[in-house]
Parts: sequence; C-alpha cells; structure tokens
Amino acid sequence: MISRARIVNVGTSKPSLDGVTLMDISATLTEIKTLSIDERIRLVEAIWDSIADDNGEQLELTEAQRQELARRLADHDANPSAVIAWEEVKAQARARARQ
Repeated sequence: MISRARIVNVGTSKPSLDGVTLMDISATLTEIKTLSIDERIRLVEAIWDSIADDNGEQLELTEAQRQELARRLADHDANPSAVIAWEEVKAQARARARQ
C-alpha cells in the first residue's frame, strides 16, 4: 500500500505521505492490526464510504476499467436474474473471514 504512494519531504527530515509522517502511518497500521478481522472489514468499508461521499474529486476510469464496466453491464442486461444481493455477498465475506 505505501509502496504505491508518493513519499515526499515537507520541510522536515522525516519522510511523509501527503503531510502525515510515515511513523504515524506505521503506528496507525499497528493499531489497526489489533482489530478483529470483522472490525477491519468495517473500517475499510467506512474508509471506502468516505471516499465515495467525497464529491469534490472524481476519479477517472481507465480505458480498461470502462471496457470491463461495459462488459459487466452487457452481461447484466443479458442475465438480469443472475445477481447476488450485496447483503448476501457481505455476509459470505464476513463468514469466510471468521474461518
């Protein structure tokens, strides 16, 4: 995760990631690892929801993502009953995480 991020110095000797020192991120990750898998999944969902709620910045789709989205929409149009409810998917994921 951190290897993909842009690491910069902001007038200090400590490397930072968008103004948060890597030491802070490391401490946060250590704390996160103490959470149960279920709690970490809920944390990721909350982070994802906060990103989705932030309408100030739209993420651009790549051409490959556009093509995949078009493929999936076409598949859904061809097979509208071949779906699984989100609640069921989430419940299955949480059940697998507990095993």
